[in-house]
Amino acid sequence: MNIPFLGVEPSWFSHNHRLKVFREFIGDTQGRVLDIGSSNRLATALGITRHTWETDFNREIHADSKDYDIITCFDVIEHLMNPLGMLDFIHENLRQGGVCYLSTPRPSIPRNPSHFFETTRPRWELAFRYAGLEVVRYKLFRMHDWQAALTGFRPMWHILTYREHLWELRKP
Repeated sequence: MNIPFLGVEPSWFSHNHRLKVFREFIGDTQGRVLDIGSSNRLATALGITRHTWETDFNREIHADSKDYDIITCFDVIEHLMNPLGMLDFIHENLRQGGVCYLSTPRPSIPRNPSHFFETTRPRWELAFRYAGLEVVRYKLFRMHDWQAALTGFRPMWHILTYREHLWELRKP
């Protein structure tokens, strides 16, 4: 939907805002990169296009090698019935000292029906430690830019209530 007085779609605000936050947090991605999940605008805009693949992560997880420098997992893990299985996969496929950038929405009301697993920061960090990953950095941010509020009630509600977790995890 195009907003006549702004000339842009509401999703444009949230995409550009998230891209800015992720770009500041992640920086440049050098080395062997595995992007978990289907290709998406965010990963492509960040220059993460290598080794991206799709599969049913609840049943089968595989990778080409076990020595990735960086693994990205943007808004995937909350859709899984067994997020610990994904974290074990990340640990197994990162080289020693490799990093994982992982994002997931903070639990919100109303809950997204496609999310099997939403939880708080302390519980996620407990799962990371259990999988053998250490938290290097963390950021909680709004998923939408304030300008999106101009596009209607729902975007305004999202600005006020929805937040996203972003972690940098390292395999020690």
